[in-house]
Amino acid sequence: MPELNRNLYLDLQTWRGRNAKKPLLLRGARQVGKTYLARKLGKTFKNYIEVNFLENQLFGNLFNAGNFDIEDISRQLSSFFSTPIIDHETLIFFDEIQACPKAIECLRFFYEKRPSLHVLASGSLLEFALADTASFGVGRIENLFLYPLSFNEYLLAINQNGLLDAIISMDLKHPNSEILHQALLQHYKNFLLLGGLPEAVASSLNTGGHSGSAHSDFLQKGSQIIENILTNYEDDFSKYAKKIPIDRLREVWRSSALQAGKKFIHSHAFLDADSKSVQQSLNLLVMAGLVHKIYHSDGNGPPLGGEVDLKKFKTLPIDTGLYLRLTGLRYRELALLSPQDFVNKGALIEVSAGLEILKYSSSLSRGELYYWHREGKNNNAEVDYLIESDVGIIPIEVKASNSGAMQSLRSFMALKKSKVGIRISSDYLSLKNNILSVPIYAVSQIQRLTKTT
Repeated sequence: MPELNRNLYLDLQTWRGRNAKKPLLLRGARQVGKTYLARKLGKTFKNYIEVNFLENQLFGNLFNAGNFDIEDISRQLSSFFSTPIIDHETLIFFDEIQACPKAIECLRFFYEKRPSLHVLASGSLLEFALADTASFGVGRIENLFLYPLSFNEYLLAINQNGLLDAIISMDLKHPNSEILHQALLQHYKNFLLLGGLPEAVASSLNTGGHSGSAHSDFLQKGSQIIENILTNYEDDFSKYAKKIPIDRLREVWRSSALQAGKKFIHSHAFLDADSKSVQQSLNLLVMAGLVHKIYHSDGNGPPLGGEVDLKKFKTLPIDTGLYLRLTGLRYRELALLSPQDFVNKGALIEVSAGLEILKYSSSLSRGELYYWHREGKNNNAEVDYLIESDVGIIPIEVKASNSGAMQSLRSFMALKKSKVGIRISSDYLSLKNNILSVPIYAVSQIQRLTKTT
């Protein structure tokens, strides 16, 4: 795979530099790049050991005895790999650790017995193993959460560093010129088509699809890879759906994409759907990292999570490339649209904006995002997203059309006395009546820009 610069790698380097450290769990959905980052970090160590519990299940015998003798485990791994295990000089990477729950329990003892040794762990469907693990080691294990590539990371991958600099440096006094704005919209269009899964992004680097308008080879290759990833995800359903039919999981997953952008209705998931089975299926998809739940919050102040209504939520699929496949939108037809028309396509821009906000949240905890909805016969209002910032709660409205009147956004701002509101669209950066218009490609800059309004 070509070199992909991920922001989370900086967090890995910070962890690497500590003298005494807790074992680190790298968490995230399958195929978001966890193993790639672990191997990249391993190249910075004098010695590197990679233990894959799926490729060789005998490794599990080192832990299943339950005595968790760290020195003995280290000696046996050193002998098997013919690699010295030395504090500060060796990285041990436990991959697919969900296949050995006892190894998860053992992680805490590496910190207690040998805190100067670098131990990193990851795995697909790890959340299911953690939920079933009796002793996880709270306070003795660190976590980092990884998502598909953000647009900023995508620009780095396709060597558009200058355009990334334009995003990072833009402000109200120096908005992007038309030539930069249009170039960024074009690249964002390609990014929406492709999504941020590393394998799909890497494929575009070999086809030239990142330059100019969307390219037929780029579309064909990307579409094939995303279809394969979609199949692989659905093949995984059998691994964690012991009580729920796989067909039900597929239906709920596709419904979560089709309903994206509006309050999720359980009865719309499949024919004769009952709330309990839909909720169980949806919770499994959330645990697998394939779906994000965006809960309603009253939005009176931080923390937003303290005022949630668990019965009201929206869903976001993990990636826009998968979203397009799940909803049946056609790549080639979308590719013919102008960047502005493409960005204005249905719920796509709202899905994309929400995913971008999550990707730019702290990697130290699972990303959380909220929305606001006032329901009434004559005064319905909805704000797409709410986030916390240094200036208070910020309401965000995502406009699939540049002509929206933003009544809901203004209603929320008046009701909650918000200092600033955000409008995300294909428009230029601007500020009017305390509403900051942010181009879709600059979601990463919302926190910075709101501080200067």
